[in-house]
Amino acid sequence: MARLLDLPDELILSILSILVQDYAASQKLSTFNNWAREYEQTSTEAHQLAQQLYSLPLSCRRLANIVTSFLYRDVWLNRCCRGDCWKHPRLEQSTRSLRDNRNLGQFIVSVAVPCGKSITSVLPLFWLPNIHTLTLFNFEDEKAPGFEDYSHEGTSPVKVLCLIECCAEEAPLAAVLSWPQKLDELHYDVEQYEWSETREAMTLRDWECDTLVRSLQPQKESLQCLTFTRASPEGDRLRSVRTVNLKNFVFLKTLRIYQVFLISHERFPLPWARLPRNLEVLEIYHDDTDDIFTPDHEEDPYIIEIARHKEQYLPMLRKVTVGSWEDIYGDNGQEIPLGLWTPSTAVSAEFERAQIELTIFID
Repeated sequence: MARLLDLPDELILSILSILVQDYAASQKLSTFNNWAREYEQTSTEAHQLAQQLYSLPLSCRRLANIVTSFLYRDVWLNRCCRGDCWKHPRLEQSTRSLRDNRNLGQFIVSVAVPCGKSITSVLPLFWLPNIHTLTLFNFEDEKAPGFEDYSHEGTSPVKVLCLIECCAEEAPLAAVLSWPQKLDELHYDVEQYEWSETREAMTLRDWECDTLVRSLQPQKESLQCLTFTRASPEGDRLRSVRTVNLKNFVFLKTLRIYQVFLISHERFPLPWARLPRNLEVLEIYHDDTDDIFTPDHEEDPYIIEIARHKEQYLPMLRKVTVGSWEDIYGDNGQEIPLGLWTPSTAVSAEFERAQIELTIFID
């Protein structure tokens, strides 16, 4: 039986490619409402695998040259408890390793880390030479980081940015979103408690969907995919916030969004005129237990209105997915069971006429 070192480099690389998953992609196999929770699970799995492979580069120089790039391709650190990020030991250790050995940075493609005490703790990650996907937990700065000038704006190679449980104020949020040269995808997961409760000087008006829209302006000609979620619906004080207006994001093709940011509690006016005309995929998730979701009911027509307004507002739309974790009811007033749900004949006919694929699920 051949030993590991008897194998050619190409075969060893193939074996490692099977063992080391593309975590940035594999975490998105479920519906988008679960992604924020799955980032943490993914980081745990990636760390466990790295520990298992850590002995290989220590065994000999040849394996070190082969394995090192895999060990550092995906850097995932467990998120910290809110308030403790400033003393996260693994974040400090990783930052120190990159500072002391600059060659390691060239291997890194994706990173998921807590922000630490401030966004300044992770600034170097934005400018790693081959960085593609950057996930930051608990970005909660109140002031934008200081730079001597604006020459750094539009220079980061980051293509996919995920801000999980983010409660940063508008100035630091806008600063971070100005750094990527061309951002393809953003997942913005707002932490509403920090905006509505714990900062005593703030009021509800201090956060609105326009906060994100204004901050995203530098990326409006490159952004193709936006995922817009909130950390939790409990204690919700965001329901009366003015809904999002993305009409000017003409290159946006995929929008995944919680209903509280897209559709007003009163359901009118319907939001289709505020969405980009080139949108191809729309996914909406209901997480508001006080907002009863009745997709077939005449008094709650927004789903069927998507199809009816396609030609006028969304001519490129081809796929719509609507999900809910709360109890929902059909026309007969009975609760609909968990799983995929078959819409009424009227709803199905409208979507078939508009040539839109419709999926509705309850989980």
